[in-house]
Amino acid sequence: MAYSVQTQEQNPNFDFHITSHGGGDIDLPEGFVVAVGGYSPAGPDLILNGTDGQSVLIEDFYTNPPAGLNIGHGHIPFELAQTLAGPQNPGAYAQTAPQAAEAIGQIETAEGTVTAVHADGTSVTLQSGDPIFQGDIIRTGASSSVGVTFNDETTFSLDEKGEITLDEMVYDPDTGDGSFSSTLTSGVFSFVSGQIAKANPESMEITTPVATIGIRGTQGVIKQENGGQMQAALLEEAGGVTGELILTNGGGTVTLNQPNQFSAIVSFSSSPGQPAVVDMVQIVGSFGTKTIRVVNSVRAAATQRKAEAKQEKAEEAAAQAEEAKAEAEALAEQAAQAEGAEAEALAAQAAEAAAAA
Repeated sequence: MAYSVQTQEQNPNFDFHITSHGGGDIDLPEGFVVAVGGYSPAGPDLILNGTDGQSVLIEDFYTNPPAGLNIGHGHIPFELAQTLAGPQNPGAYAQTAPQAAEAIGQIETAEGTVTAVHADGTSVTLQSGDPIFQGDIIRTGASSSVGVTFNDETTFSLDEKGEITLDEMVYDPDTGDGSFSSTLTSGVFSFVSGQIAKANPESMEITTPVATIGIRGTQGVIKQENGGQMQAALLEEAGGVTGELILTNGGGTVTLNQPNQFSAIVSFSSSPGQPAVVDMVQIVGSFGTKTIRVVNSVRAAATQRKAEAKQEKAEEAAAQAEEAKAEAEALAEQAAQAEGAEAEALAAQAAEAAAAA
């Protein structure tokens, strides 16, 4: 067996004491749900703090790693649990980690308490304009939300009591190629895909404890209950664009490819629910309005910023052209008044300046 369970009398400091023997999955006690931010390393062991105040010690979690943790309706692979817990020795990690990470996006809106835990274990409170990085874990508190824009123009919002890890974001703006992946463990998540999904529809996905969602150039919303089921809906983008959401888990695969198409998945081993087209009243009832409203607002702000940057660049180019033209005219006038070799040199300079204009 991959693990053994000790009684509370053997270790009164924890409500549950499990010893990992490695290899297989560990089934957490029925009804136990890990709180957002509830994973923490303790030497070779892992401590889990639950939403109800209970705690679990998994002894030898790191020395005899299990395949994963079965929590409620979901499955947390060992690597994800390791990520959520953070480095075992943050101080040592910080000394060896690269000092100049490149931002993959920025915070557009932050309401309430929004934090990011970086890959080195350091935690920061996020505000509008702050950069975000690959490997960050973004968390929202009660009555909180966050809106994010990525370098490829993908936008997303996360509602209250949410948690998402930014696993990978690679993007080449010259070709549009890249890849994007993240893991949503809790909360309502709304998104509009950007250039990566347009250039390569196979390169963007979101993973949850119950399913993996392939995003094929579209807008959508996902709700992952902490320790519970997942729901997803495909929405129509501005301009009438509709892509696909492909939901896959151990029970099978379904594809959402019509506006307002919806599916629910009870657990990581159960088949995804058959897609059904629902109206906006039902979508609002399932997902609420806040995260969809925030992502649309973030998208509009990012579009406006892009247009302003393009206008500023055009104005700079026009100013440079005007300056080059004035320089060419001045040099031409000097050449007209000069003689011999000096006149030829000034005329050549004037021609170069005119070409630059």
